[in-house]
Amino acid sequence: MNHNQSKNSFDKGQAFEDFVENVLFPAQHYELMHKTNDYNQNSDRYVYDSKKPDFRFRSRLTGREFHVEAKYRSKAYKNEYDILSDTQVKSFQTIHTGKVPIFVALGYGDKANNPEYVSFIPYAINHEKKVTATTALQYNIPKQAVKSTLLDTYSEKLKLEPKTETNITSKKVSIPNKKAYWVASGVLILMASIYFVIATGTDQTSNLKERIETYYQLSDANNTKELANYISPEMTYWYGIKNPTTVEVLENIENYRSEYPYAESSLDWDSFSITEKPDGRFYATYSLNYKVKPKNNNQLKNFDLKVLTIWDQDLKLVSIKELQ
Repeated sequence: MNHNQSKNSFDKGQAFEDFVENVLFPAQHYELMHKTNDYNQNSDRYVYDSKKPDFRFRSRLTGREFHVEAKYRSKAYKNEYDILSDTQVKSFQTIHTGKVPIFVALGYGDKANNPEYVSFIPYAINHEKKVTATTALQYNIPKQAVKSTLLDTYSEKLKLEPKTETNITSKKVSIPNKKAYWVASGVLILMASIYFVIATGTDQTSNLKERIETYYQLSDANNTKELANYISPEMTYWYGIKNPTTVEVLENIENYRSEYPYAESSLDWDSFSITEKPDGRFYATYSLNYKVKPKNNNQLKNFDLKVLTIWDQDLKLVSIKELQ
């Protein structure tokens, strides 16, 4: 944070930083690798490290590291939010890398310790001091722990460097005779095949759950650019529309969002059920609580839905409908 900020601004900034650290990136999911100094320390003696973003986290699930700069604004000014200082504009250029990217967590509206909305904006798409309200809305996220799958989605889009795998050195094993070798090999292959079938099914179920969860996060964030990667070009059904193109689906979403720009989806994972069909597609049913807020209206509309989604072998959405 800028060491010249007033104490009052710092108090709000500190409140939002606490929100980012404890709500968006809690300790059970993310390791805290770095945190900037507080106002009092920088007032006494400026610490060079303060030019860094507010946080550096590491996902406990994937091991991916990333920086987060936290900014709270009560409202937009001329349809823009001021998110970086002049110093940060310069210093972030050398700190941001593909391996350890920077994101800006922008909270706006209501109070700093519990803002009305939060956006998670990749620095790679916005290097400037300000960000438009429209762009901020596109990267809106739920006020809950950020899923590592969302980070991976952004990383894939921005072509960030992939996480390196650990190299395993194999040992040479002496083979007593060919017969014993082929018998042992056959047993190992059979066991590996059985394990592969079981593990693959488990992994696909886990992958699909994460895929669906990220899909709804992107949908709630009005992020149609990313949602395009989740929609099959062979879509057969979209909420009453048969055989729509991807463009038609995205236009339908954008038209709906123009009327209801704010949404929040909560899946009931206890109700989640998945069935793999002979054609390789996956049928997933689940209960969904869906809240939307109309434009220029603070009253939420609440819907409890039963949803059927169909996903292809690449885990792209083929069909979605509400069950009566």
